[in-house]
Amino acid sequence: MKTLILTCNTGQGHNSTAASIREVFEFNHTQCDIADALSFLSPQASKLITTVHSGIFSLVPKVFDMGYSTSKDSNKINPAEYLTKAISFGAKKLSNFIIENEYDHVICVHLFAGVLVTNMRQKYRTNVTFSFLPTDYTAYPLVEKTMADLYFMPHEALSDLYVQKGVDKKKLIPTGIPIRRAFIAARTKAEARKLLNISEDEKVILMMCGSLGCGPIKDIAISILEKAPQNTRLLVACGVNKKLLKSLQKLNCNRITAFSYSDNVPQLMAAADVFVTKPGGISITEASRVGLPMVLINLIGACETPNFEFFTTHDYAVGCKHPSEIADKCKELLDSPEKLEELSNRIKANFSKNSTQIIYDHVSELVKNGKMLR
Repeated sequence: MKTLILTCNTGQGHNSTAASIREVFEFNHTQCDIADALSFLSPQASKLITTVHSGIFSLVPKVFDMGYSTSKDSNKINPAEYLTKAISFGAKKLSNFIIENEYDHVICVHLFAGVLVTNMRQKYRTNVTFSFLPTDYTAYPLVEKTMADLYFMPHEALSDLYVQKGVDKKKLIPTGIPIRRAFIAARTKAEARKLLNISEDEKVILMMCGSLGCGPIKDIAISILEKAPQNTRLLVACGVNKKLLKSLQKLNCNRITAFSYSDNVPQLMAAADVFVTKPGGISITEASRVGLPMVLINLIGACETPNFEFFTTHDYAVGCKHPSEIADKCKELLDSPEKLEELSNRIKANFSKNSTQIIYDHVSELVKNGKMLR
């Protein structure tokens, strides 16, 4: 079995998911490659779409949220629909690529990729099975435009949303969102703290707001340390936001440890007591798998709004409507070990699946039986 994963460079979450899936396929001695779905338009188109997306996402998130909201309203001009139609121009190139490389299955971890593969199979009858894997806790606008053989669901509670969109319930497989094996086999808190040189009696808050370092993180950090117990250590991941990193380092505060991009997130999460973050689908899934209590702030909107609502409605996380509330919520959790333990146990119980292995098993069975939507 030879598998292709189609991602998009519009966010590190999609690429992280793709890497997590490939990790388990390779562990099972199965070839699995990753490609950027937008590159089948052209490298220039991929770069342009990614740059525009990232710029809007980080600089004017309200515009990003507005575009997402418009996409959900069938009575308005839908920018996502025009974009998906444009992406479909890459169908022929993708078909040739799949045939030349003899792929048996395609896993799409972005809506654009799912629409592209659907269009390819309709136009060119390319003999390949494919599955769609959402990386957020919602049913995306235009997901009904995808016609996958399987849909790997982030949570079984989302199934009705997909059925309402017209997806056959028999195709829905509640797997959870794939994460790296390092999170599944995360170290104990004591082990992680020893490696990070953090004492066991310290209160540790980990703060991350995406690879772009979105939001008023510096102000939030200062507010947290003003209200938190004196033995609180704040770890802040700034991603690729060098300006944020420098501004935090200039505070010259020994209670704050700021760093850029880190591949050591499983260890950081294992060491922390509380996780402050925007509700990106991948990061909140990783924290849930580790059992790390979360304080969520919805800074971006768009598809992160349903993530926020899903986790707070199901009591998987504490939610803040405004950044000014974060410090109080963190203090409240740190002052209540019972509440922290209750939150930790609840999310561990609901996010304990080995998602990547389940996906591998279903893809293997699908390819073996040769089932494909016609």
